Order: sequence, then C-alpha cells, then structure tokens
Amino acid sequence: MGRNDDHLQLIVEDKAGTTQRVIWWQWVGQALPQGRFDLAYTVRASDYRGQREVQVEWIDARPVEAPSLQPGLEERPAVRIVDYRREPDPIRLLELIRRREKDVQVWSEGEARAEVAGLDRRELGPARELVIWSTPPGPGELQAVLEKVSPQVVYLVGIDPGADRPQEFLERLAGLVKHAINANRGRAQISTLAAATAQREATVRAGLAWLAAQGHLVVLNEAEEGDDQVRLAPGDQTVAPNLPQITARLRGLLEETAAYRTHFARADREALIR
Repeated sequence: MGRNDDHLQLIVEDKAGTTQRVIWWQWVGQALPQGRFDLAYTVRASDYRGQREVQVEWIDARPVEAPSLQPGLEERPAVRIVDYRREPDPIRLLELIRRREKDVQVWSEGEARAEVAGLDRRELGPARELVIWSTPPGPGELQAVLEKVSPQVVYLVGIDPGADRPQEFLERLAGLVKHAINANRGRAQISTLAAATAQREATVRAGLAWLAAQGHLVVLNEAEEGDDQVRLAPGDQTVAPNLPQITARLRGLLEETAAYRTHFARADREALIR
C-alpha cells in the first residue's frame, strides 16, 4: 500500500478460522513472522470512501512456540501430497483415481459438487485418500476437512467454484433461501448454506444480512457464532438504512475468500497441507 509500497495490508487468522484485515504501517525492511504468533494491535474507526468501518493496525508480533509432544505421543504420519492443480483434464484424472483407489473421497462444493459426484465438508468422513476438487474458501475450512478425513494421500486439484463475485453468490444464496422457505418452513443451517455456496460460514451470515437489509427476507432467529440453525421468512421489500455498511462487509469477506483461492492455486503444496 502507499505510493512507494511503504505499508502492507495483511489477512490474519486465529485458531478458530476467523480472519481479519490488518494494516502494517511502515513495514518495509521488516520480516513477516512464520507460523503462529501473538499480535499486538490497535483498533480505530475509519471512514474510507464514505464507508464507516473498523481498522485494525499492526503494532508488533512475537512467535508462539509450538507445544512439545507429551511423552508417549507420536507425531502424525506425514501426508503424501500429489499436485494436480495444473492438470489439463481433471475429469479424466479423477476417473483414473477412483478406478485405482476404492477408499477415496472427493471434496467438492457449490454447483460443481453434482458434476463430479463429490461430497461437501459436512458429508466427508475418514478415508485413505482425499481429492480436493474445489478450491477451499479458507484455511480454516481446509484444516477442518483434513482433520475430519485424516487422509494418507491428498490430491490437489483446486477447481475454482466461481462463487466469489457478489452477484453470483447472492443469487445462489437467494435460491437456497427460497427453497428453505418453501420446502422446509424456513428452517436452514448455516453450515449447509456455506457448503452449498462454497463459502465460509461468516460470509453466509453476511449474505443473509444483506438479503434481509434489501427486504428480501426476514431472519426470525439470528444464528449466533457457533449456532448452526436459522429460521427465515419472506421480507416486505423494505430497504434497511444500514445496507451500505452490510454491503461493504460482504464485499470484504468475498474478497478475502477470492484472495485465498488465488493463494491456494499458487502456493507451495507443502505449505498448504501441514
């Protein structure tokens, strides 16, 4: 950032997978911390282009030492990573993997799930081999799936689900909401909506807030952090005064996901699967 690239904007993530944009003023010449670290920061209100938002500023950081293993505990065996992110014919590749290996699961979300008969993050279970077909929406979701499946072999394919543009995401989410209202009396699960849109749960919550602010729906019971259930009903088409703020937050979350998908496509495979 800045005329001479004097400043740096980063996205940091905590153990729960919650992300936050942080600005590091005058960062040039300083090294980024490796691994987990404690962050000292300040928070202040910002009025950027007429949008009120919270700005987090980097003050200092110190590394967090990894806890040593308890006596009698062994490290988890290393996972073999096979990189097919630049494979020109991924469908044929997937057919070959399935033909060769019986104990394999395919992680695929969004509209591509049916195309390859894949499983979303809720449906996956323990398996010897895992194909990461869709690019994950964030590192938290990736690590959760790796822990759930506990594979010995991971195939990286990473097809971008194309769900990070606001209009496409909101159209997909609105269709799912309409189905929940018509077929399930408005009952829905945040995790189900997140898997169906190939997004993080925080983005789904922001998307529901946007649809409500536009008057398209009413959230009868707000899903708190960690609460998966939500009740929805048709809205009265009244636009809420805080729509610009909600729109800005939604765009920010989608931009973070798009940035991670770009990182996933380019990053060293060993850095992705740890």
